[in-house]
Amino acid sequence: MYGIPDAGQAFAMFMQGMHIKKCGLTQCEVDPAIYYRIEEAPIVPNGKTVVKDYLIVITWVDDVRYFGTEKFVKEYEDSVAKNCKCTMEGDSDEFVSIEIKQDMENKTVELTQVKYWEKAVERFAEFLPNGKAKERRVPLSAADEKLLIEPTEQEIKEAEHLPFPNLLGVIQYPSAFSKPEMRYAMSVLSRHRTKWGKKHFVILLKSLEYGYHTRWKGIIYLGCLDHRGLNTLVAYADSSLSLPRSQGCRLIIMNGAVISFSSKRHTTTDDSTAAAELTEQYLCACDVEGLRNLMKEIGLEQINATTIYQDNQAAIQIANNRGSLAKKTRAMDMRTLTVRNKIEDTKVIPMYCETARMLADIGTKALEPAQFELLRDVMTGYGMWEAMKQGRLEDFIILMIKVFKNK
Repeated sequence: MYGIPDAGQAFAMFMQGMHIKKCGLTQCEVDPAIYYRIEEAPIVPNGKTVVKDYLIVITWVDDVRYFGTEKFVKEYEDSVAKNCKCTMEGDSDEFVSIEIKQDMENKTVELTQVKYWEKAVERFAEFLPNGKAKERRVPLSAADEKLLIEPTEQEIKEAEHLPFPNLLGVIQYPSAFSKPEMRYAMSVLSRHRTKWGKKHFVILLKSLEYGYHTRWKGIIYLGCLDHRGLNTLVAYADSSLSLPRSQGCRLIIMNGAVISFSSKRHTTTDDSTAAAELTEQYLCACDVEGLRNLMKEIGLEQINATTIYQDNQAAIQIANNRGSLAKKTRAMDMRTLTVRNKIEDTKVIPMYCETARMLADIGTKALEPAQFELLRDVMTGYGMWEAMKQGRLEDFIILMIKVFKNK
């Protein structure tokens, strides 16, 4: 197929046909890159069913990762070998530079990019003081954020030889997969992709140093250790009111760590804090519904409504109360009513979480090191993991329940 004009489409059709017709899998409607096969058996005498065998296949162009019960995995591998020229690599310990560490005994999966960060520092070592990366606790400090103003023409000319776009792209990649706590810094710095000065490049180098010195920490999923329940979605939404557009952050956690994270400016202008929070709540509710639909299709249906934590009481009240739209807030009616419909359909439920413990706060502003590290470790699973290793998991869970419970 390589070399023909429609090679991409032809290969996609080949993969689809092989998985559906030859392997007997079903293509996911929510995400066409996912295929699955589930076999259920009845439970006597109540007539209910339980999953007997299953297989989940995730395609990435011509790379495929899959997992399931031994029977279905064996059948899948045999079918693929007969119908496609390919190489079976065995258990995955790396994928698109993401290092995968699976601990079957403790039932954990850890994602890091250690080698990626080491190569990144080697590539840009000439721009670092003495060619070495200094230790950093945050990717972007509040003081540095204040320096990120529009550069003058003279500053742009003096810094035109500095590889700002190249370095930005190098750091943005891991922030999308294994370092979500860096998303806010990347969102702010990417606004200067076309016009940058020397100070912008120096601040970006600090983000590189942060990534390098925290390269051993990525995301760790803890499975049944999560006190919220196995395969249970929990969401957080927050926004900081600013002009011309507010910065919003939303994230979804499952099995002890983040599975979806977004930190970006809103596409519309918000005229109040409540409006900004409602906008992010709406966007988060849409993300939640998409994941709920995906999980239902592959056999992991969310029985209860998904909690969306917010730190704004007004936004929660407006979302819950049909009669709370005043003249000032009527302009938000479409998004507000959308969220209300999801609440009434028991898909989501907004709950209050104090600002100091709002995980999404990490994606709305530059934080002090102590607060940043606390939210990062809770969001990425390392807080719970370290507590378990030190024998204080029960105390950590009790603390988290107190912190994030409905006020």
